[in-house]
Amino acid sequence: MKSGVGLRLHQAGKRFNRDWIFRALSLELPAGQQLALTGPNGSGKSTLLGVMSGYLSLSEGKIDWFSGEKTIERETVYNQMMLTAPYLELPEHLSATELFDFHFKLKGSRYSGDYNSLLESAALHRVSHKAIRDYSSGMKQRLKLLLVFYSAVPFLLLDEPTSNLDQAGIDWYLQLKENETAGRTLVIASNQGYEYAGCRLQLNVQDFK
Repeated sequence: MKSGVGLRLHQAGKRFNRDWIFRALSLELPAGQQLALTGPNGSGKSTLLGVMSGYLSLSEGKIDWFSGEKTIERETVYNQMMLTAPYLELPEHLSATELFDFHFKLKGSRYSGDYNSLLESAALHRVSHKAIRDYSSGMKQRLKLLLVFYSAVPFLLLDEPTSNLDQAGIDWYLQLKENETAGRTLVIASNQGYEYAGCRLQLNVQDFK
């Protein structure tokens, strides 16, 4: 897997039109640390997560990604990260196995077994060759989480990771998070405490309005 990645935000602000989502936000997230972004619905958690991933640009301030003493350019930081969120779509014409073939060629894989065993761990093995368009919302979420946790990248960003999951799915996610995040930088945007349990760092986005 690639070496560890952290980030710094300095006096960061993001607005849409005239509405500021957050302002004057400074933060250093060292490589390998786990951070929870908290706050009520609409507080800007997803927006801040998008900024951290490089998907969204800041309106003011600065963000830097780094590995050791080396700064990572914005144009290449996506190679070091995986982001999952309820609003992100999967290529629904593919099957799960076809998606794995495509995705892990780009990101690399931490999983050394065969795809069927991986899908079985998420109760998806019986639909592995069906088009993703035929999956339930819970199945799609479990597939997204497999893609994130088993990609060979050092920085993971999760937005509402148990969205659409039943209790069995939530328990599976919690075990996956415990087993697959050691030594990796992790940011979880959530207002559900169980989703980010164990994160040593917390930031309430509501405090930066």
